[in-house]
Amino acid sequence: MSRTTKIVISTTLAAALSTAAGAAEFVIGFGQDDFNGVTNTQAPALMLEYHKSPFYKQDKSTVKQGFALQIDGDGDVWIAAGFVGTYDINDRWFFEGSLMTGLYWQAPGGTPLNYPIEFREQVGIGYRIDENRAISITIDHKSNADISLFYGLPNPGTETLAIRYRARF
Repeated sequence: MSRTTKIVISTTLAAALSTAAGAAEFVIGFGQDDFNGVTNTQAPALMLEYHKSPFYKQDKSTVKQGFALQIDGDGDVWIAAGFVGTYDINDRWFFEGSLMTGLYWQAPGGTPLNYPIEFREQVGIGYRIDENRAISITIDHKSNADISLFYGLPNPGTETLAIRYRARF
């Protein structure tokens, strides 16, 4: 995928998400893709997410629809949609998790995930700074659920460790 295509996709996604904001939250994260060295393609990663207003809320749990974009330092791009959940430990601390399905474009020399459809599972723990802002640390795993095996290709997967900042609007 060319650099121009990546910029167009990123700009389009950002514009679409910014117009949809209302009682929702934006998340920006910085981390290390392939932080454990499984594919030997370690690279810094930038993550942007948009979480819609909760469609499920009970006691300490909430579930929202979410959209994500990850671009890493070697040029790989992943765009996804799925579900984001939080569980309040107390007034300040919370657990977070997400399940998302997305499209993946590998850059030359990037992480070889071997299929354009990649799933992400993410878990983390966070701290609320105030009612509208929070920070968290997360770890995620992206893989194609062995779809690539049907084509004789391995499914190495990749993990990203990140620090995230979220702001509610």
